[in-house]
Amino acid sequence: MNYRNILNKGTSILRKNSILTPGLDAELLLSLSINRSRERILLNLEKEINSYEEKKYFKLINRRKQKEPISFISGKKFFWKYEFNVNKNVLTPRAETELLVEELLKIYKHSTSLISVLDVGLGSGCILISLLKEKSKWKGVG
Repeated sequence: MNYRNILNKGTSILRKNSILTPGLDAELLLSLSINRSRERILLNLEKEINSYEEKKYFKLINRRKQKEPISFISGKKFFWKYEFNVNKNVLTPRAETELLVEELLKIYKHSTSLISVLDVGLGSGCILISLLKEKSKWKGVG
């Protein structure tokens, strides 16, 4: 089976299970299962996949069709400019939460004083860590 065929099958399974972005998710899961970038996969759709990689891919597809988030399957989530490790024990950082980081950085853009940040309900730590990486003079507690 080649990349094109396996992506079509994965997309079909996810679509039938009401996954909102079946094509994208199928590509991301294939990328994870064969350890290749999405771009490399899409540029080589006729490349054959071996049986081990195929089994691994469909295990990931089955997890996703059960509505498990991609971030939990991969163990990673991008937030702000950084990649964070996530699992079922933390909330997945949402894109909307990046607005909080953006607004705080705007408000304190010209401030030269020490700013202390308290992050309650830390989860992955993405808010606090992103702020502290942007502002080296800031201090924080999570």
